[in-house]
Amino acid sequence: MIFLDVTLPVILVSGIGYVFGRLTKLDVLPLGRIVFYIFGPALIFRAVFTAELAPTEVARVAGFAVAYHIALFVVSRVYGRLRRLDEDAQAAASLVLMLGNHGTYGLPVVFFMFGDRGLALAVLFLVCAILLQSTLGVGVAMWRRGTRPRHLLGGVLRVPWIYAFVVGLILRAVDVSLPEGLWRAVDLVADGAIPLQLVLLGMELARLRLGTIASATTELALLRTVGAPLVALGLATAVGADGLLWAVLLVQGSMPSAINSMILAIRYDRRPELAASVVFVTTLASLASLTAILHLIH
Repeated sequence: MIFLDVTLPVILVSGIGYVFGRLTKLDVLPLGRIVFYIFGPALIFRAVFTAELAPTEVARVAGFAVAYHIALFVVSRVYGRLRRLDEDAQAAASLVLMLGNHGTYGLPVVFFMFGDRGLALAVLFLVCAILLQSTLGVGVAMWRRGTRPRHLLGGVLRVPWIYAFVVGLILRAVDVSLPEGLWRAVDLVADGAIPLQLVLLGMELARLRLGTIASATTELALLRTVGAPLVALGLATAVGADGLLWAVLLVQGSMPSAINSMILAIRYDRRPELAASVVFVTTLASLASLTAILHLIH
């Protein structure tokens, strides 16, 4: 069963992280940095280095990623106009609708469902999403502050996952064979990335402090849970994706709101309580919605 084979492992491991976070109140920042700077890059490097990615697949994933984020940004702006949101609420709405949890949640689900080949495609989409998050996402969060373009570029250049992706592509292109000892070290670290990401996801959710769920939370959660998969479905077909690539793009495009949307809302004081509540609700709702989508794909 899809639930037992794919969704349940995600629930159990992230649930362990949630309980651990509640019991210990441990600061997640050091673990987050370890995953961000060591385990995540190792997983991305291995996936890219060992994958067979055709140029057409790369182009389709990149085109899908750009169109997907822009489309959800437009949806967020239309929603904001209809609801007459103030600037801060509009920024929070754009962040939670645009930014999905394609890393700590998306990669494990794709890996459990589609294996290494699907993981390589999911990693490619994730790198594109990180670039867009570091530019469009940060720009939306800090727009009123008059940020200069060079600050956005500096944020992109500090993301280690991009370098892991590029190095993997280069070494693959020149057909380099890594020494056995070095490859085993990469393997060991990469193998730990997915369980650590799920534990981190649970610990991050344990930190959320939610008040009363407002109507805006329900509406935004519904838009993300139902609207994002519909956007992904249309765009995956529009870019000519089929087979495994189509399935991976649909799954990645159906992820709940990213915790990073909440982090950006906190950092720039853009209604963080609204962003946090949407992250929480969409993550819970995704247990049912993703299971249904995976059943349809299967």
